[in-house]
Amino acid sequence: MYYLKTGFTKGSQNIVSKSKSSASRNDLKACVKKLTDKHGAAVDVANEDSLLTGTFFQDKEMKDMFAAYPAILFIDATYRLLQIRFPVYLLLCEDGNGQSKIVAVFLLLEENQLSLKCMITFFKNHNPQ
Repeated sequence: MYYLKTGFTKGSQNIVSKSKSSASRNDLKACVKKLTDKHGAAVDVANEDSLLTGTFFQDKEMKDMFAAYPAILFIDATYRLLQIRFPVYLLLCEDGNGQSKIVAVFLLLEENQLSLKCMITFFKNHNPQ
C-alpha cells in the first residue's frame, strides 16, 4: 500500500480525501484508483525508495483541450498553495480566443531537472500527438 509521507502538521488538510480515517486519507493507491476509475483521469505517480516525489494529473477535458490547441504549451508553478508545501505546476495551452486553459497539473516534492523531466514525460505519454 502506498502512503503519502509528507510530514503533515496536526491541523493541516490532506490532498487525498476528507475521510475520517487517517490511513484512508493517506492512501495514495486508493486516490489514484478513484481518479482513474470514477473520473477517467490520467494519473501517474513518481516515487523514489517508496516515497512520493511527484504526482501527474490530467482529466479528459484537459486532454481534449490540448488536442484542440497543441501549438503552444506554457508551464507555471505556484508555491505554498497547499499546506503540504508541494509546488503545484500547471501546463497550459492558449485557445483560439487567446485565453489560457489548463491541460495538466502536477505536484513535485522537489524541483529538480529529473523530477520535471519525469512529469513532462508523463504528459508526453498521455498526449502522443
